Amino acid sequence: MKRKIFYFIIFLCFSSAWAYADSGKIHFDLLNEMRATTDNQRIPVYILFKDHLTVKDFSDIGYDTPKKERRNIVIQRLINYSDKSQRNVREFLNSKKNQNTIESYEILWMTNSIITSVPVDIIYDLSDFSNVAMICYDADYPMEQVLDSRQPSAPFTDAVAPVNITVAPEPGVVLMKANQVWALGNTGRGVLAANADDGFWWKHPDLVKGLWQNLGEDINHNGRTVDIQSGTSSVFDAGDING
Repeated sequence: MKRKIFYFIIFLCFSSAWAYADSGKIHFDLLNEMRATTDNQRIPVYILFKDHLTVKDFSDIGYDTPKKERRNIVIQRLINYSDKSQRNVREFLNSKKNQNTIESYEILWMTNSIITSVPVDIIYDLSDFSNVAMICYDADYPMEQVLDSRQPSAPFTDAVAPVNITVAPEPGVVLMKANQVWALGNTGRGVLAANADDGFWWKHPDLVKGLWQNLGEDINHNGRTVDIQSGTSSVFDAGDING
């Protein structure tokens, strides 16, 4: 009878713990990892905080401020903000370091987050902080999961080595299963990309018809800044090019 009561108490404890974890702060991938690990085993996680600086917090920096100085101002504000908003969690983690419960942690001030490896009970403790938004599993993905098995098409053919497996443009695109997302109808329509890196091929047939026409640059006032043709034949409006 005592053994049955003991097992029942253990069951209630685990049930309460998992119900607490399912409250939303612990990502489901991390929950699965927690269920599969031992109590003392450290799990790699990243801690996301609720609050972040916004563009408005940097709007006072004048455009005439030298680039290097602007950069330093932005970096220092991000660091100061993370120092302030993460203080209670860092103090907690420092206490666990002193107890040899964890080894170390890394501060990502740019995204106001923390990376560390902690046992299951510490994950529960971290989820109890009001300023913590989410705790996620920091998975170490096998290389084959971040590679794109498809061969590149023109004009990217010459940009990669002629092998059967090519590095994906962004590993995250493969991991987030972008093709499946698009198949669900989430095409990004209505989203404006304000900047594109030099690896961006704006004449691609899938992209050119979605280009935003910046009529503020429409010098000849013909209602367009790009002459959209069929894919690669599209060109910038010659009447708007002034150097």
